[in-house]
Amino acid sequence: MSTSEKTPTPSSPHLVESPHPNKGAVDVFEENPDHDIHYKTLSWQFVSLLMIAEIVSNGMLSLPSALAVVGIVPAVVLIVFLGVFGLFTAKLLIDFKLNHPNVHSMGDAGMIMGGPFFRELLSAGTVIFAICATGAEILSGQQALSSLSNNGLCAMYFLLIFAVATFVLSLPRTLDRLSWIGLFSVLLIMVAGVVAMIGAGLNSTPGRTISATTKTDFYQAFLAITNPVFSYAGFNELQAAWCLQGSATVFYTLFAVIIAGGLYSHTAAKLVFVRFFRHTRHIYSHTVKGWAVWVALCFFAVALAFVLAIAVPIFSYLIGIAAALFASWYTYGLAGFFWLYDTVQFEGRAGLRRRPVMLTLSILTIISGAFICVAGTYVSIKLITVAYSTHIVGKPFRMSNKPGLYSIPISARPPTPWKQTFKAIGFIILWMFAAIMINGSQFVFLLPIRLLPFRSARSLYYEGIRWTKGCLGCLLILMCQWFAPTRLRITFETQGPGKFSKEEIERVAVRNSKGEVISLNLPTKFVLTANHQIYADWWYAWCLLYFIGPTGVHRHMFITLKKSLQWIPIAGWGMQFFNFIFLARSWAADRLQLATQLASLGKEARKENRPFCFLLYPEGTLVSKDTRPISKKFADKMGIADMKNTLLPRSTGLHYSLRSLAPRIPDLKLLDLTVVYPGKFSKFQLSYYTLRSIFFNGVSPPAIHMHLRLFDVREDIPIGDLSSTMSSPDVPEKGAVEVDIPAEEKENFDLWLRNLWREKDEAIAKYYETGTLETIPEGSTALDIPLKLRRKREILDAFCCFFPAGLAYLLGRARH
Repeated sequence: MSTSEKTPTPSSPHLVESPHPNKGAVDVFEENPDHDIHYKTLSWQFVSLLMIAEIVSNGMLSLPSALAVVGIVPAVVLIVFLGVFGLFTAKLLIDFKLNHPNVHSMGDAGMIMGGPFFRELLSAGTVIFAICATGAEILSGQQALSSLSNNGLCAMYFLLIFAVATFVLSLPRTLDRLSWIGLFSVLLIMVAGVVAMIGAGLNSTPGRTISATTKTDFYQAFLAITNPVFSYAGFNELQAAWCLQGSATVFYTLFAVIIAGGLYSHTAAKLVFVRFFRHTRHIYSHTVKGWAVWVALCFFAVALAFVLAIAVPIFSYLIGIAAALFASWYTYGLAGFFWLYDTVQFEGRAGLRRRPVMLTLSILTIISGAFICVAGTYVSIKLITVAYSTHIVGKPFRMSNKPGLYSIPISARPPTPWKQTFKAIGFIILWMFAAIMINGSQFVFLLPIRLLPFRSARSLYYEGIRWTKGCLGCLLILMCQWFAPTRLRITFETQGPGKFSKEEIERVAVRNSKGEVISLNLPTKFVLTANHQIYADWWYAWCLLYFIGPTGVHRHMFITLKKSLQWIPIAGWGMQFFNFIFLARSWAADRLQLATQLASLGKEARKENRPFCFLLYPEGTLVSKDTRPISKKFADKMGIADMKNTLLPRSTGLHYSLRSLAPRIPDLKLLDLTVVYPGKFSKFQLSYYTLRSIFFNGVSPPAIHMHLRLFDVREDIPIGDLSSTMSSPDVPEKGAVEVDIPAEEKENFDLWLRNLWREKDEAIAKYYETGTLETIPEGSTALDIPLKLRRKREILDAFCCFFPAGLAYLLGRARH
C-alpha cells in the first residue's frame, strides 16, 4: 500500500463511532506551511491518472490471452468481478490508512498488526515487488523498441535507454511533477487501444474463431486469469480507485512503461527513504544529505531492476512469483485482515457479530488472497520447470559452458549456467561504473576548462578528452580480459593489392621479453575500413587500435554514428565529447558536414603531429536476413553479381572522406581489415555472436581473425584529382571546400572498392569451407595478440580514476 500523496477525507465510520487507538499519531507527510517540500498536492483526478498510467501498463494487451483461453463470457465476467472486488478491497485499505495516519507503507501496517517481524516482511515484499515491476516495465519498453526498430540497436542499449528514462522520472520527490505526464500517458492508453483493435481487425488471423466458452485445465485457466488478477494491483485513494477500475476495465491497453517504471522505482526508494528519515528535516527540506540519499536510492532501485532484467535468465518468471507472493496479499488478502483488526480494536469482538456481512466478505477476501498466492506461485513455478525442461533457460548452478559453443547458433545453445549469470551482473556493474566515471569526468573536470577564455585551456581540454577516449579503449580491452577472453589473430596480405613485403611483416611485430606481441609497428595516420558482420566489430576494431604504434591509436579514433544516438544519456553525451561525427543518414544533408569535420580533424592531426584514425564500414550496416535482400536488389539494379558473405559496399561516403583527409594528411594510409569469426556458419554470424552472448553468456570467439591490407591513399587508391580540394595542407581554412566529384572518378573509385570487397567475399567463403584461420590467404604470417592490458596501472585508466584521484589529492593538500 503506497501513498498517493493526496490528503484523504475522514470517510471511515470508525473515526466517528469509536475513540482512535492511535490518537496523537503523526502522519509522516504532515502538512506545514514552513516546509520546503509539500507532498499532499495532488487532486484525486490526477491521482487517478497516475494510477491508470502505472497499473494499466502492466496489463497492456495481456487480457486478450485470458479471453482466448477461457472464452469471452467467463473472461468478461471475471474482469468485471475483479474490478468490483478490487474496488471493495481498495475501500478497506483506505479506511485503514484513515484510521492510522502514521501508516505510510505496508510495513507500517504490519508493525501495527504484528510487530517488527511483519513490518520487515511487508516492507521487503513492497520493495521486491516494486523493483521486479520496474524491471518488467523496462523489459516491455525494450521489446517494443526492438520490434518498432526491427532490432536496429542492441537490446542492451534499448534496456539502458528505458532504465535512464525511468531513473529520471523517479527523481521528483513529489508526484505532482508527474501529474501532467500521467495525463499524456492516459491519452496514449486510448490511442494504443484503438490502434491495436484496428490493427487486429485489418490483419485477421486465418481460421481464428471467437468462442463464448472454452474447455481447459486448471493450470492453463489460472495462468490466463493471472493477467487480470495482477493487473488490478495497486491503488489507495477512493475516488481515484473508482476512476482507475473503470478505466482499466474499459481500456486496458496502455504503453506507458516509462512512467509506470518511474512510479514503481519511486515507491521502492520512498519506502526506504522514509525509514531512514521519518520525522526529520530531510523529509520536508531541501538538504544535501536528503537529496544525495534520495538520488542514490532511486539510482540503486533502477540499476538493480536493470541488472535483473538483463542478466537473470528467469527474471520474467520471477516477476510472476513476486506478484503471486505479494500483490495477491497487498491488493486482496490483507484488506480483510485490516478490517478485522480495526473492528476488534475499535468495537471489540461484538463489532464482528454486529456486522456479519462485512465479516463474511473480509474472511472471503483473506481466503481469496491466500488462494491467489498459492495458485499463482504454483503456476509460476511450473512455468519455470517447463522452461528448464524445454531449455528456454538454464539449470541452476551448472558450472561451465561446453567448448565449441561459438559454432552453435545462439538459439540452439544449452542454457546459460548460473555462475555465468553472476559474472554478467558483475560486467554490468563495472561497465556502468566506468561509463559514469568517464562521462562524469568529462562534465565535472574537462567542460569547465573548455569554458575558460584561454588558448592553453582549449589545448588542455582536448588533451583531456583524448585521455578519456583512451580510458574507454582500455575499458574495452579490460572487459575482454576479465569477462570474454580472446585474442586477435593478425595476418597480412602478401600477394594482391595492399600487400606487405616479407621485410615489412618482420618489422611489424614488437614483442616483450616473453616473446608476446605487445604492439604493431604500423602507420598511425590512417582510415580504417572493414567488413561488418556483428555489433562487436567496432569493439574489436577499437581493441586493435590499442596495439598499433608505440602508445596506441585508441585515443585518436573517430567514427560516424546515427544522429539520433547523440542524446542517449551517458553514452551519447560521451560520444559528443569524443567529437564523433553524427550524421542524419541523408547524403544530401551529410556530405558537407562530413567533409568539413574530417578536414578539420585531419588538419589538427597534421599540425600537432599526432596519430589519427577514422573508422568507416562501407557496407553501412550488418549482414543479416534483413539487409541481404537490400544488397541483392542494389546489385540487380547495377547489373552486377551480389556478394555472398558481405554486402555490396557504398563508395560515396568513403570516397568523400578520403578526398577530405588526403590534402590535410599527406602520408595518409588506408588500413583495410577482413574480419572473420571462428565457426562453420549455416546462418549469418549475427546468429552466433552478439554483445550479449559474448559478454553476458560468456561465449566469446576463441580468436578474431583480422587480415590486413595497407594502401597509400594518394598512390594506390583512385580517389581522383585533388587540385580543386585545397591540396596544399598549409592553406588556411575555416572549413572544407566541397566540390562535386566527376562521374568518371566516382565510377573508378566505386569499381576499385567493389573489387576489394569481392576479394574479401571470396576469402571469407574459402575460410568457411576449410574452417581454419590460416587459409586467409595462403602464405600469410599470423600474429596472435591476447586481448589484455599491457600495464596493470591501465586498470585505473579504464575506470578514469586519474581526475577524481587528482582532485582528492589537491583537496588533501589544501587542508594541510
